[in-house]
Amino acid sequence: MELNLSTREIVASNVRAEMARRNRQFGELAEILGVSRPTLRRSMAGKRDFTVTEMEEIARWLNMPLMNLMNTSRAETQSPTTDRSAA
Repeated sequence: MELNLSTREIVASNVRAEMARRNRQFGELAEILGVSRPTLRRSMAGKRDFTVTEMEEIARWLNMPLMNLMNTSRAETQSPTTDRSAA
């Protein structure tokens, strides 16, 4: 099955998956990024681009290489659903 995900959807999917694996909280990420929950919710749903600075902060917070956030093979194995804890 071929998925045509946008870069923002790929990044969002990878962030959601890594947060779940590491049991990281949505509110903590919003605080670290200095954005509101609604703003982060849009980013996590693939409806708003993360800035480069935000992606650098996320990678640091998750202790992973920045490029892993943009890895398409990781995103293709993830469900395209949004983070349910964000609601």
